[in-house]
Amino acid sequence: LGLSLSRNVGIDKSTKEFLYFVDVDDYLEKDALEYLYNLQKKYKSDITTCRCIDVYKDEVEIKNEEEKIEVLKPYEMLKRTLLIKYREGTTWNKLIKRKLFDKVRFEPRIINDVVTTYKLVLNSNKIVYSNQIKYNYYRHPESIISKKKTKYMIDLYNGALERFNYIKKLYPNMLENDATLALLITNIYFTNDEELLDYLNTNKVINK
Repeated sequence: LGLSLSRNVGIDKSTKEFLYFVDVDDYLEKDALEYLYNLQKKYKSDITTCRCIDVYKDEVEIKNEEEKIEVLKPYEMLKRTLLIKYREGTTWNKLIKRKLFDKVRFEPRIINDVVTTYKLVLNSNKIVYSNQIKYNYYRHPESIISKKKTKYMIDLYNGALERFNYIKKLYPNMLENDATLALLITNIYFTNDEELLDYLNTNKVINK
C-alpha cells in the first residue's frame, strides 16, 4: 500500500491509547518507548517526543547531554514543527495519543508529515519534549527521498504551501510560518534542478 496508507491501516486497526511510528529503515534505542511512556504518564501529555540523530553507519555511539524536559503548549510546538531543528515536524519519533487521529489520516503522497504533524499538534493540549536521543534516523542512498528527489521536492513544496495557508488563517502574525515557506522556496531555487525549476516557474511560485 505504500507508507501513508499502511500507516492508516495501523491507525484503523489500533485499539490502545497510544500510537508510535517508526520508519522501516530507522531504529530506536532499547528503552525508547519505555522512556517516552514514563514521561507521558508523569506529565499527562498528548504528544511525547525526544531528540533524534541522523545515522550514516550501523554503529553509532550515543552521547546524551544532561536531561532537559520541556512542557510545551500547542502554539509553542507548532513553531518548532515549522522550524524542525530537531525534526519536530515528523510524525515518527513521537508517542501520540490515539484520539488525536480521530479526524486525521495520512495522504497517499511522497511526503506526508508536512501535512499531518501540525494538525496533530493543533489537536493536542500539551506536548512534552526531551533532549535525550532515543531515535536513530538512518540516512542512505536508497531512501525514498534520495530516489525521488525532484518529485519529493515538488510534493514538499505543495505540502508546505497547504500547511502555510492553513496556519495563516489561525495565526496570521506567526513569523515562523512565513519564514519557513520563504526559506524552502529559496532552497528549492538553489537546487538548479531544471525539472523542478520549470515546475516552480510554471506555477509562478515566486509570485505567491
